Amino acid sequence: MYKHNDRLDNPIKTLVILCETCLCGTVFYLFYHMSIFAGKEVVLHTSIPKIMIILMLCYPACSFTRGVILHHRKSNPYRIILRTFGNIVFFGIMSVILLRIGNYMELNTMFYPTYLSVTFLTFCTFRLVTRGIIRGIRTRGGNLRFVILVGSAENNARLYHELTDDPSMGFRVEGYFDDAPNPHFPKGCRYLGTPQSVNNYLNSHQNIHYLFCSMPSQQSDTIAKLIDYCENHIVHFYSAPTSPSYASRDIDFYTMGNVPCLSLRTGQKNRLHSNFLQQLQHILFFFW
Repeated sequence: MYKHNDRLDNPIKTLVILCETCLCGTVFYLFYHMSIFAGKEVVLHTSIPKIMIILMLCYPACSFTRGVILHHRKSNPYRIILRTFGNIVFFGIMSVILLRIGNYMELNTMFYPTYLSVTFLTFCTFRLVTRGIIRGIRTRGGNLRFVILVGSAENNARLYHELTDDPSMGFRVEGYFDDAPNPHFPKGCRYLGTPQSVNNYLNSHQNIHYLFCSMPSQQSDTIAKLIDYCENHIVHFYSAPTSPSYASRDIDFYTMGNVPCLSLRTGQKNRLHSNFLQQLQHILFFFW
């Protein structure tokens, strides 16, 4: 599968992290004064602006490499919150180390853990609100991504509904290609021609971003030509299995050497366990 980053990835990632960097300093300033007003003991060995600068330098260093997924078209709140939690874990560990080495403040109270918790909730709210704004823009026709389907197997018919039923995802399916029109295909999806004419269509329609191919392996020569074209013209190529039995399964993609394989997941419990282990692995790798 050929993939490349959306052109908005880097600007949105940079903007989100810059906003969160400002938020982590602002939250510390406000939370410190609220704690003092509430009579809580907070001992600082340096000025508040200096600590804010340390935190605001520390946060982007911990989060930039982890990316921002709130603008991904299939992102969900769970994944956004999980990614935010990972950022906060990295940020909390690094900032505690720096603050302790520099002896900038006392960390043996609940002030700093509570600050990190408040920051986590603030970032989650910020990212989910930003995601809602982006989805609203796409619902109104902005930031669209244009799609064609090759092959009219059942999985491509399902893909049509997955891509178009929720306008906030920002996909527009232009039509499908197959050896002949399929009367069982959704009526809203136009028949555009045979698979052999896909390259000519793409040459005359430079706005296509995604191509989903669901063709049998017997047409491997045609599939190879599509892949070559997509690689050379910056079009996302996705291969959708022709068997509908995969549609209701939760699967992962693997490669065994040079051979691509699909693996059935064993359930939500293992997936959550895998996500936790992945976060832990990132932390251990960072301090190795």
